[in-house]
Amino acid sequence: MTLPSLIGRYQEKATVIQLKKVYSILNQAYLRVISEEGTLDTWGLTVSEQGDMTILNKFAKYLNTLQICGKEQGCFYNGQYIDLAGIKRYNHDTANIYANLVLYDGTSVQFRLMFPDCFSNQYGVKSMCGTIVVDINGKKKPNQYGRDMFRFLITKDRIAPAGMQGTTNSTSFENSCIKNGDLYGINCTAWVLFNENMDYLHCNDLSWNGKRSCKE
Repeated sequence: MTLPSLIGRYQEKATVIQLKKVYSILNQAYLRVISEEGTLDTWGLTVSEQGDMTILNKFAKYLNTLQICGKEQGCFYNGQYIDLAGIKRYNHDTANIYANLVLYDGTSVQFRLMFPDCFSNQYGVKSMCGTIVVDINGKKKPNQYGRDMFRFLITKDRIAPAGMQGTTNSTSFENSCIKNGDLYGINCTAWVLFNENMDYLHCNDLSWNGKRSCKE
């Protein structure tokens, strides 16, 4: 392999490790929140800025938090994130549909309440309440879905990675990670965590029921 290829593979392995760490931190924090506060559907929230901030504040008690921006700017890269096709998408720093904070390790985190009663099966999980979007290296480049920006789902009893096996809608791995689907790349989360690779960057014939790496 050439030197750039080796560097790229090293960076991908580092991403796998960091994303696993973030997943563990968020899931443990949520389990502690539930043990103290009950499940999210019992909190009496509404889809609003206050609802987003309530979730953020309950998580923040159990996270190693460096900075809380809430609905203000400053916790994310202030520019348009790009998808895996290189298309400019959204500025997550200025988007007011999230409540934002930064962890001490530099991870930027956004919380969004979508279904206060946790009744939805959207994004392929049962009892979905909302979403968490993370940039695992904060404002540093590449600021790209599927490379340093990933989505998690808040359900009634756990944090779930987006794009899990069995998801059949537009947010499935096949539709939104190796094809130009929903925010192309942001739902590669489950693939990275469970298959421990980012081979979707290198070949386009991967699937949960078939090839799990480009080498197969």
